[in-house]
Amino acid sequence: MTEKEKKSEVAGRMEVLHIAHSLSPGPWRELGVNDVQGLTKQGCSNNCGVFVLMYTLYIVMGANCDFREENMLQIRRCLQADYEEFCKEMMDKRQLQVFSGFEMR
Repeated sequence: MTEKEKKSEVAGRMEVLHIAHSLSPGPWRELGVNDVQGLTKQGCSNNCGVFVLMYTLYIVMGANCDFREENMLQIRRCLQADYEEFCKEMMDKRQLQVFSGFEMR
């Protein structure tokens, strides 16, 4: 990693901390993959976004990561259902008629 890339990474982390503090002042700490005991490891797949969402959920809840790569299809289905319900609620609250991107049932 070049010096320029290192500085850019540090600046990015500082920006994230700044946003976090503006949303909720208080103690914040950055966790890495080796900082959480029993963290499920991602294999060679395209599930990185799902892993990030699940890591966040489990860390915030203080739960042990008990999901695996094999569970990704089931987790994706649950996340999609929750997201669709969330979108429906937001549309109802804002009285929106159209949501671009997927069909509302």
